[in-house]
Amino acid sequence: MFHLFDVGCALVPGLPAIGGMVRAGKMLGEGADAARLLHRAEDVGIAVAKADELADAARFFDRMDDVSEFARRFSSLDDTTRFSRGNFRKTLLRLTGKSYDGTMEAHHVLPVELEESFTASGIKNIHSPKYGAWVDAGPHRGWSNAYNNEWYDFFRYGSREISDIEEFGRTLGYKYGFTVLF
Repeated sequence: MFHLFDVGCALVPGLPAIGGMVRAGKMLGEGADAARLLHRAEDVGIAVAKADELADAARFFDRMDDVSEFARRFSSLDDTTRFSRGNFRKTLLRLTGKSYDGTMEAHHVLPVELEESFTASGIKNIHSPKYGAWVDAGPHRGWSNAYNNEWYDFFRYGSREISDIEEFGRTLGYKYGFTVLF
């Protein structure tokens, strides 16, 4: 590495060469070696980036079965299905295909108390199972107030874009330990 730096300094006019001057032949030889090494490093970097992309794609396609099943179930909830607070759990069960023994609760990712704020921001129906999640009943009751307060803070300055709302919902899902469906 020391020699590469010397070569670089010797090739750029005005830069002092550390460790003394290197003979011209040696400089050219090491410069060419350095160029080949940099080219190889660049190729390795590209290969690593491509491998990361392929791994992401593999994870994506592993989830496609889940996504396809979700889409099939969601499309089965046709336009005649009325999403409401009263049938939220039932439509969430229908969408997810899960049934729980009472230890889980259907959770509105978008709090009912802020329904007007969500509607003003363009969300048509917060009772859609798309905006629902299953959460452990005990902890849910313990963090609900803090969760809702975070949404109140989110809307402190007025309505928001749907994409911002959904991103914030995903963030809170991660923070409070549940999986969102959007």
